[in-house]
Amino acid sequence: MKQYANQKRTFHDFAEGDYVYLRLQPYRYTKLKKTQSEKLAPRPFKIVKKIGELNYELDLPSTTRMHRVFHVSLLKRSLGEHLSATATLPPLDYEGNMVLEPAKIVRYRDKVLRNGKLIKEYLIHWKNLPDEDNSWVNSSFIQKWPRLLP
Repeated sequence: MKQYANQKRTFHDFAEGDYVYLRLQPYRYTKLKKTQSEKLAPRPFKIVKKIGELNYELDLPSTTRMHRVFHVSLLKRSLGEHLSATATLPPLDYEGNMVLEPAKIVRYRDKVLRNGKLIKEYLIHWKNLPDEDNSWVNSSFIQKWPRLLP
């Protein structure tokens, strides 16, 4: 009987320093939820320590007035990198759009289009932006910025 009951159960084990989302009851915890998803807290929280087999202490904001220890069933693993916000904002133009200026070409690649035509694309690092915001542009963009070519 236990074998059949355990078939649909999953084992979750988190380590200290992992980031997890906290499942909230929407009608009870209004301090943390201010997003479209009413089931999860708006951002992942860091696990401070493991308490016993099934409980974890989370690093919640100091403004929340709730217990910091939660059962594993209320946690959901956060995937991907957890990047901190940049300290400085990029410059804006008069309309509020970011003023982007390329700093250098990181890599390039040849891309074959559906019609068989070969184009060259460049991975551009932008000034005042982190490496995560690098983007691919085509050769027509490079014609506007010839100083980037070696």
